[in-house]
Amino acid sequence: MDVFSLAVGPGEIRVVYQPIVDLRTQKMFAVEALVRCQAKGFESPPRLFEDALQKGYIGRLGRLIREITIQGCAGVPVFTNVHPQELMQRWLVRPDDPIYSHDNDVFVEITESVPFSHFDICHSTLREIQSRGSVHLVIDDLGAGFSNLQRIVDLNPAIVKLDMQLIRDIAENRRKQLLVRSIVSMCVDQGARVVAEGIETPDELYAVIDAGAHYGQGYLLAKPAPQIPAVNWPAQRAVSGKIEQQPAAARTTQPGVISAPQVTRSMPVPAPGAPPTSASALPGTPARGQAPVPPPIPKAALKKWRKGAAKNQPSAIRRTAGQSSDVRTTSARRA
Repeated sequence: MDVFSLAVGPGEIRVVYQPIVDLRTQKMFAVEALVRCQAKGFESPPRLFEDALQKGYIGRLGRLIREITIQGCAGVPVFTNVHPQELMQRWLVRPDDPIYSHDNDVFVEITESVPFSHFDICHSTLREIQSRGSVHLVIDDLGAGFSNLQRIVDLNPAIVKLDMQLIRDIAENRRKQLLVRSIVSMCVDQGARVVAEGIETPDELYAVIDAGAHYGQGYLLAKPAPQIPAVNWPAQRAVSGKIEQQPAAARTTQPGVISAPQVTRSMPVPAPGAPPTSASALPGTPARGQAPVPPPIPKAALKKWRKGAAKNQPSAIRRTAGQSSDVRTTSARRA
């Protein structure tokens, strides 16, 4: 019995599917196939692939996973993960590989966190795969720590997936918002679309929409399941500690336009001459094309500003203001 058969028995490998959602239409764009293993000691997928890489059965394992994947997602675009070692061994260029029997688009994911030891060989294999029409390249986990932007440009991916660490708590982190927005802009300039992975809260969802991401994936939208699950788009959004229902009209559906549901705030936009908002304060998230609505100003800061403004007023204005106040007080007493 060979090493592969000893490591993984019949029926111990299975696949679950997680939807990747179009953030414009709020509908499923594709599914990602995620491997699960019931073999003792290999319940963790990274541990399984590490053993396969060390013992030399990574190509056979990958092919088995693709066979199971294609059987369970007929008619649906699918993302499937491939280790760079499989490219070096040219498993995917074999004409009988399962991905070429699928009846829809196949997106081959190459993790960005694993550096290519033989980039030229992998690049050649990827070009050959991409030339077959319905197979597209995806760079996975961008931002996980091995970024080489020139390499990403050379590979010419159709889609780039942002690592979930870039998405975690993005709504509260201005630096992350700016970084993700810049990455999305760079990818669009290179002709690639962007998937934001690991979305777990409504705030993270609307933050990545505001940053321009095209697709989203995460437990908030749908959890992985053996049968392709439905998309669970959140109907409500948290704003300033409150939950506000999103009006249907606030969600635009124009082709090529990605916009977040419009947020309704009770605070009016300050008139000219009103106290400035802090430069570090995060703006609201209005629909695209509308001016951002500033957040409420803390009472302490507003009081301090008023005192400063009063000191800078001409003396005549201060006297007039004081006289008006005295008149109002006297009138009130008479009444």
